[in-house]
Formats: sequence, C-alpha cells, structure tokens
Amino acid sequence: MKAIRLSNKAFSLLELMIVITIIAILASASFPAYSLVTTRAKMMKSVSNYKQILTTLNLYALDWDGAFPNRDEDGNDFGNSTEVFQNLMLETGVGADEIFYYQTNDPQKSNPPNGDGFLDPVENCVIYVAGMNSSAPAGAPIIADEMQTAGSYGPFHPWLDQRKAVVGYVGGQVRPERLTTNQPGATVRGPKGSNIDDIFQAGQKDDEGRVTGGLLPSYLDGNSILLPQ
Repeated sequence: MKAIRLSNKAFSLLELMIVITIIAILASASFPAYSLVTTRAKMMKSVSNYKQILTTLNLYALDWDGAFPNRDEDGNDFGNSTEVFQNLMLETGVGADEIFYYQTNDPQKSNPPNGDGFLDPVENCVIYVAGMNSSAPAGAPIIADEMQTAGSYGPFHPWLDQRKAVVGYVGGQVRPERLTTNQPGATVRGPKGSNIDDIFQAGQKDDEGRVTGGLLPSYLDGNSILLPQ
C-alpha cells in the first residue's frame, strides 16, 4: 500500500497577511451595522421609559383636574424639569429615577441614577414642556431627550449622528423623530409632509388656515421648555 504523505507546509507570511486583511475588512464593515443596532436598542429603551413618564403624568392629572405639573406646593413655577419630575414622583408615588436617564455623551452624566428615589440634575436627561393640561392637543410634545438649549440639540446628544430624538406627546405617543441635521443646533422636524422644522415652537394659523411654527399650543413660548437644570 502506498503511504500517504502529510504536508507540513505552513502559511507563508503573504498568505497570513491576506487573511488578516480580510478579517479586518469584514470587521470594519460589520461595525457600523452593530453600532446602529445598539443605538436603536437604546432609543427603544428610552421610548419605553417615556411611556412610563407619560402614564405617571396622566395619573397626576387625574388628581389635579386635568392639569400637568406646573407649580410646586408653594405655588411657584418650576425652574427646570428635574424639579417637575421629582415632584411628580412624590405626588403619585409612581416611577423611579432610572426612567429619566439614558446613556449620554455628557461627561457629567456618565453614571446612572443610584436608585435612591431622589432625582438629581445629573441623573435627569429629559426635558419637560410646562403650561399644558390633559386637554392640550394630542400632538403637542411634552417630554423629549435633553436639549442643549430650548428646542435644539448639542454635541452631547447620543443620537445626533443618526439625526434622531425621542419625543413623547400629550396624547400618549412616543417615537424617535427626525432632526434637521446631524450637527449641533439641530431641531426636531414635524410630521412628513409638513413644513415644520421645529416642533417645539408655538403653532399659529395664517390667513389661509395653514399651520405655521411648531406643534406647541399657541399660548406657549420657548420659556415653557424646561431643561434638566
């Protein structure tokens, strides 16, 4: 019987370099897809948290003749959204500080809430639009991802590259919305087919009945948007 000779030939340096190059190309091609998947997963977590916040706001409104939180127990206007949400948790006994947080690029907000039931500004990543009640238009935005200034997003916004921001509406809807750009200063676009470039502006009707401005009720202004601090 003829013996079978086993080859002990090893990979040459060139072959090894080709294999490494192919692996690097495949890895670099798959990374953007992986990044997109993880980003969407984080946004969906925010969507779930915002639905809990809206449920808690409606529970509050049931006890306050339809009004959403606008003033503290002394009758003073809230100065920021952290004060609003802290009051909301105390009044309803519902919710946890974790639902107001998501992983952001702000180094001051790198640590998640400690779960002590007290909401600190560095644990809050949600804005609030004050001055509305449960009879406000269902399509009016009332909560959203943290902004740099009222209505616009800055470099710390985690979904800026994807041109997205999660927004919750008076009617109970929560969804990622389109931003005008992926650069700082981006604003939230209105529904498809509209000419709205910033939904966090007060809406007005022109002489022909067309809505201009944004989706906020006409009696509100930029001062109604409360940032976390």
